[in-house]
Amino acid sequence: MASDEITGYPGDISVSNNGIKEAAEVIRVLEDAQVPCCMVAEPALIYYGTGRVMTAVHMPCTPETIEYSHNRIPYPKLPVYTQSLLDTLNLVDLDDLVDGMNLTYEWGDENLDLDRGPDANWGRWRADFLSEGAKAEDEEIPQWCFNPPSLRTIWRKAVSAEAKRNRQSWKYMPHMETRFRKYGQQDPRLRPRAYC
Repeated sequence: MASDEITGYPGDISVSNNGIKEAAEVIRVLEDAQVPCCMVAEPALIYYGTGRVMTAVHMPCTPETIEYSHNRIPYPKLPVYTQSLLDTLNLVDLDDLVDGMNLTYEWGDENLDLDRGPDANWGRWRADFLSEGAKAEDEEIPQWCFNPPSLRTIWRKAVSAEAKRNRQSWKYMPHMETRFRKYGQQDPRLRPRAYC
C-alpha cells in the first residue's frame, strides 16, 4: 500500500515545473525568517544537469555554502554537494552528478577533500536511525565504516573516461561526453531553466 507521504492526498493540486514556484515561496518565507536553506537530493541533481525526476525536497544549508539558480532557488555549492555525496558514499547520486556536470579528476583534486575515507560517524548514525533509534549491531553497520575506502580512489574511478562511457551502457552515443552532456556543452547552471 502506498504511503500518503509519498503519493500525496486526493485533493492535492498538481504543480508544474517540479513545483519550483511553490518551493520559491517556502524558501522566501524561510529566508525572511533568517533560516538558511537550500535544495539537495533530486532538486540539486536536476540543477546540476542530470536526468532526474523530482521526488524529494530537503533544505538544510548555511548561507556560505549555497548558490542561487536563475529562479533564485538556493542549492548547495558544487564542491559542498559533491563532498557530501562522497562522505556518505551515495555513489548513485555521485555518478549522476559527475555526468551532469562532467566533473574531472583535476576538479575534484582542487575542490574536494580526497585524502581520507568517508564519514564513518554518519554511516553509524544512519544504521542507528534505521534501527529505530536503538544502537545498531555491527552487522547492521555498513562495512565501509570499519574499513573505510579512500575517497581519492572512489573519485578517480567515478570521473574516469571509462566509467563515464560505461554509465552510458548500450545507449552510448559518440556525440555525448557523458549520459547528460554533449561534447562542449556549457555548464547547465548557466542556462535559464523554468524547473530549477
